[in-house]
Amino acid sequence: MFVDRCTIAQDKCRTSTPQLIDVGSNHFSRCYFHEQAHNLPRAVDGVGQNTRATPVSIQQKATLLDVDNVSKTFVQDKTDVKVLVDVSLHLQAGETLGLVGESGSGKTTLARVLLGIIANDAGGSVALNGSTLGTTLKERSAAEVGAV
Repeated sequence: MFVDRCTIAQDKCRTSTPQLIDVGSNHFSRCYFHEQAHNLPRAVDGVGQNTRATPVSIQQKATLLDVDNVSKTFVQDKTDVKVLVDVSLHLQAGETLGLVGESGSGKTTLARVLLGIIANDAGGSVALNGSTLGTTLKERSAAEVGAV
């Protein structure tokens, strides 16, 4: 539960579970105060239950991970199998990404592409701290490999 880290949590947040709310664009929230979520702080100082979030302006944060139009195709029995198709995501400081999907949906393949364990198809790019990474570990510097 996030209640221990939330700056606007109230007693009902600790005693009951809110309904799942469709907030649009294929996004859902299970929060009594989902309308205020875009105003909530994005970074947390310290550790533990009494930790309070420190406001961080989204406009002040640089994009840490920038994935643009990444695709990955495998060949199985002489047939192309598209596992990832034009995946794009952007993470800023203080943000967390959770990948959820059924078995075979491409979660591990995306992780391997991001880490450079396998190369993505031509045309896509992965950038870390504004620097485009090589598609495989061999094409990345030791610092880039350590940073990912």
